[in-house]
Amino acid sequence: MKKKLNSLFKKKDLLIALFSMLIVLSAAIIAVIEAFGIPVWKNIFKVCAVNEYSYCADGYPMSVHILDVGKADSIFITCEGKNILIDAGETNLYNFVNEYLKKLNVKDIDQLILTHPHSDHVGCMSYIVDEFNIRSFMMPYLKDDMVPTFKSYERLLDSLDKKNIKIDKPETGKGYNIGDMRIDVLGPVYQYDEMNSNSVVIKITYKNKKFLFTGDAGTESERDMISLGEDLSADVLKVGHHGSKTATSQAFLNRVQPLYAVISVGEDRNKLPKKETINRLKENNIKTYRTDLDGTVIFATDGESLQIFCEKGNKN
Repeated sequence: MKKKLNSLFKKKDLLIALFSMLIVLSAAIIAVIEAFGIPVWKNIFKVCAVNEYSYCADGYPMSVHILDVGKADSIFITCEGKNILIDAGETNLYNFVNEYLKKLNVKDIDQLILTHPHSDHVGCMSYIVDEFNIRSFMMPYLKDDMVPTFKSYERLLDSLDKKNIKIDKPETGKGYNIGDMRIDVLGPVYQYDEMNSNSVVIKITYKNKKFLFTGDAGTESERDMISLGEDLSADVLKVGHHGSKTATSQAFLNRVQPLYAVISVGEDRNKLPKKETINRLKENNIKTYRTDLDGTVIFATDGESLQIFCEKGNKN
């Protein structure tokens, strides 16, 4: 009896070893195939009917992904093969941001934007620079006494230097194209003494749909953008500074007139978003999404219509 049991255990161990080897071999083969640009995992998920959320917008030429990175920012925009990443969440979210992009078969990032060097925006950006082919990089100019010294920022500078990537400064009032997307730089209008006010603000237009991304820009920056006289109108507004009361003024909303707003936010001691901001958006009949309640939010468009997908809810 003892011999039979030993024999069974040996066979079981052999089967486990063979099965493990098969998994490793399969993963290696898939990795080689995907290196040639064939999205194998993506097709496996579809065949097995696995609800892989990041693929919701596959049928649309443009999509904007507001990633659920807690009280931080990371926004991925893709349009007909061109990719933009704005901010990179906190450092501990590297695996999430990295894997999200890889699941979408992203290899090149045509523009990487750091709106401003606070840790909840710099985050894992150095790893993004290391992992992906970065075609251009933008961040705001800072006065010498404002340049940060925390590790994730210094790692980012090292990664950019190692790959000889030039740092472009935003030229407010200027515009340029990335594929079929029109990018307009709207802020910062001036150099400010407060870091959030120095946030890069851009508007992305694809055909008849417009998206405004404000980083952590507050009311001071909003006032100067209004005074500059540029067209701030947008269908979708990424609410400034995680829904803080120091941003999203009524005067700014009057100029933007968004149909939709999205707040990138998570639980923290400041209890964001603030009620004043939520109430102001509601009073202006702006449909508002929150990553703490809705998870990752995807805006998908063909340039005429707009669909919204919420990770924790249904298509809207």
